[in-house]
Amino acid sequence: MLGLASFPGISQLVRASFTLSHGITPSVATLVIAPQAGFPALGGTLTFTFGNVRLAFPDCRIDTASYHRDAQGLTWSLAVLDRRWKWAFGHVSGRYNQLRADGTIEPATEKSPRELARLCLEAMGEHHVDVERLPDAPRPEIAWDYDNPAAALDALCHMLGCRVVLSLDNRVSLAPQGVGVDLPAGAITDDSGTIDPPERPDALLLVGGPLRFQAQLALEAVGIETDGSLMPIDELSYRPSQGWGTLAVDADDWQEIADEKARRLARRSVYRYYGISGHRDGTLQLPGTTEPLESLAQILPLENERIEATEDSLDGRQRSLKPRVLGEWYRFELDGANIVSKPGEEYARPFTLDRGRGLVMFDRPVVLERTASDATSSGQSTSEVRWKPARIFLETAFGVRDRASGAWRRYTRERRLGGQSFGTAPQIVRQDALVYTHIARYRDGRFSGVTTNDEPLAEFAEACLDAVAGQYEATSAREVRYAGLVAISPDGAIQQVTWEVAQGRGATTRASLNSEHHLALPEYHERRGLAQLAAIAQVREATREPHQERARRRQA
Repeated sequence: MLGLASFPGISQLVRASFTLSHGITPSVATLVIAPQAGFPALGGTLTFTFGNVRLAFPDCRIDTASYHRDAQGLTWSLAVLDRRWKWAFGHVSGRYNQLRADGTIEPATEKSPRELARLCLEAMGEHHVDVERLPDAPRPEIAWDYDNPAAALDALCHMLGCRVVLSLDNRVSLAPQGVGVDLPAGAITDDSGTIDPPERPDALLLVGGPLRFQAQLALEAVGIETDGSLMPIDELSYRPSQGWGTLAVDADDWQEIADEKARRLARRSVYRYYGISGHRDGTLQLPGTTEPLESLAQILPLENERIEATEDSLDGRQRSLKPRVLGEWYRFELDGANIVSKPGEEYARPFTLDRGRGLVMFDRPVVLERTASDATSSGQSTSEVRWKPARIFLETAFGVRDRASGAWRRYTRERRLGGQSFGTAPQIVRQDALVYTHIARYRDGRFSGVTTNDEPLAEFAEACLDAVAGQYEATSAREVRYAGLVAISPDGAIQQVTWEVAQGRGATTRASLNSEHHLALPEYHERRGLAQLAAIAQVREATREPHQERARRRQA
C-alpha cells in the first residue's frame, strides 16, 4: 500500500512530511517535488492518503521554495503553511472587566474568558470552535486596541494554562495543557517513554501594574524665585521686611517690593501657588503603610484623577473623580459673605494641577484671615487684618517610585515551586492589568483607615500563578511511531503529530504525548516568544513615524 500526498498544481511529488503542533503559529509541511513546467498553486488543500485514511488540511499556502541537486538529480523543496497563516491578520479592540475603585468589575464591561475567547476567534474568522474547556472563573482586565486577535487569544490562553489547538476536524479548540486522550493503539512500530523535563525556575514572581495610592497631601504656599525656582514664600529673596501678612491680598501694586521683576513674580505666584509638602499630618509617611518616603519626588508626577469613581449620569459608566482641594480658606465673595470656609470644605473654584512639580495653581489668592491687635498711645486697642496661607490639602492619586532605582513600585506576588532547588532567579509573570489600589479615608480631618482591592487582586493573581505553575508539573511523556497514516488529532496532552509519505513507499505517523519530538522545530515556548516578538515589531512598525515626516517636522 502506497502513501500519497497532493497539493494543487503539483504534478509529481517525491516525498512529503507535515508536523502539526500547538499554538497560533502555522505548522509547516515540507513537500519535495520533481521539477515541472509551471509553478504550483500558491494555496489550496494539502492531502495525505494511505489506504482508506485521508487527511485533509484546507487553506494551506506555499511560504518558500528552494532548489536542491544531489545524486538523484534536481528537486524542488516547498515549505507549505497550514491555514493558521491567516491568523497574522485582523484586529480586535475592546476594554473589558474594567475595575472600579472598590475592586469590583464595572458590570457593563464584564466578560468571562470564554466570551473573550469567542471575540478573538470571531475576529480571526473562526466559527467552528470549542472554548468550553477554557476556565470560566477569573475575569482578566482587558484593554485591546487594534491588537492581533490570535496573539490576544494566545495571551489569554497562556494566562489560564491552556493552549490553542488546531484539530484534524479543522476545529480550533482551547485545551488545558496536559489534559487529553492517550495515544491510540494500532500498527505501532516503536513505543517509548521520552525525557523532556521543563527548564524550571525555583519560583514564579507575578508582577502587576504600578501601585496606586489616593491620599490627602498637605499644601504650602510657594512663590517663584527670581531664578525661576519655587520655594516657600517666607524664604523668597524679595519677601517684604514685615512679611507678607500686611500686604493687601488682591492689590495690583505691592510697591513694598522694590524690584519690578520680583514684584511681577510675587503678583503671579504668592498665595496663588501651593506645592505639596507631605501627607496632611505633616509627615512623609504614606497612610496605612510602614515605609516612609525619603523625598516627595518619589510620588511625582501625580495623577490627574482620583482612584474613586462615580457613575456618569449620561451613559451610566463609572469614571474616576478629578483631583480636589479641600480645607480652610477665606471667602472673597461678591455678595459680601466674606467668611472662612467650613473645615474640610471642597474648594469650588477652578485650579490647575502641575503634575510633574506637585504644584496647585489658583486663579486668585487663596488665604486665611488673621486679625492682629495693637495698643495705641491712648491705651486703646486697634485691630488690623493680616493674611496667612490657607490651610488646604490636595486629594489625588499617585504612584510611588523606588528610592534607589526610581522605577515605579508594582504589585507583586511570589510562588515558590516545589521540588529540587536549582538556585535560579524567579520567572517573571507579567500582568500589568493587576493594579493594587490603596485609598486613604479621613474623618473630621484625621486619617481613619484605608480601602484596598487586595482580596480580588490576590484571587486573580493566584489563578494566574496556578496556570503558569502547571506548565512545570512533571508529566509522563510518551512517543509512538506507527506504520501507515493514523488520524491522531492534537489536544492538550498530544502536543505534536507528524505524517510522512514518500514516492513508491508507504507512510508513517509519529505522535508525542506531553512532549514534542520534532527537534528541528523550535519548542512551543520558543515559538510563542517568536510570535510575541513579531507582534511587537509589527506594532512598532505601524506606529513608527516616517523618516520624511520627522524631517519635515524638524524643519517646520
